[in-house]
Amino acid sequence: MAIRQVYFDLNGTLFDPSAMADPLDGDDAEELVEEILGETVLLAMVETLSGSYRDFAELLQAAASRRLTLAGRGEHADEVASAARRMRPFPDGGKAVSTLRAAGFGVGVLTNSSTESAESLVIESGLELEPLVGTDQIRAFKPDHRVYERGAQAAGCLIDEVALITAHGWDAIGARRAGMVAAWVSQKERVPPRIDPAPDIEVESLAEAAEQLVQSG
Repeated sequence: MAIRQVYFDLNGTLFDPSAMADPLDGDDAEELVEEILGETVLLAMVETLSGSYRDFAELLQAAASRRLTLAGRGEHADEVASAARRMRPFPDGGKAVSTLRAAGFGVGVLTNSSTESAESLVIESGLELEPLVGTDQIRAFKPDHRVYERGAQAAGCLIDEVALITAHGWDAIGARRAGMVAAWVSQKERVPPRIDPAPDIEVESLAEAAEQLVQSG
């Protein structure tokens, strides 16, 4: 079935989390941010698997506090967590969105962040993205199938008419298992986990992901 709607994952895919490293000194600042984000995703999965839910920002705060305390820089936890609100799109993000919109796709965001957080970042960026689907809408986190299903519902599409562009292998697996097309971008992970189902598309940039989705039609 033809794709009608494309979603971008937000944190670490369309938007660059390196802004969170700004309050930190040292060569390990970006590595610490990656560890914080990884732990936040782990906590989010724990919330969903244990039948609970809380805002992704709260989980980010908890992860930042723990990781930075271990690194001897716990006093920067609030600044680092707050800096997530200042993330900006990766350099080729605008081109990717424009390419998809010009081809007639709906283009939105499907994120583990709250809808409100996504709206704030997208408005500041000036990108044309709709709908914006945050996990507060169903109170569960990706890769739970309900998040992807909510994305399809919000776009008024069948789930096999929807594609997700993500830089996270676990997210691509979740999208595929829910019935979406998955385009994985190797921005940070470099190699996806070799667990079936594999991503439909594996590329090195957002712009390439958009072009391949257009070509696949």
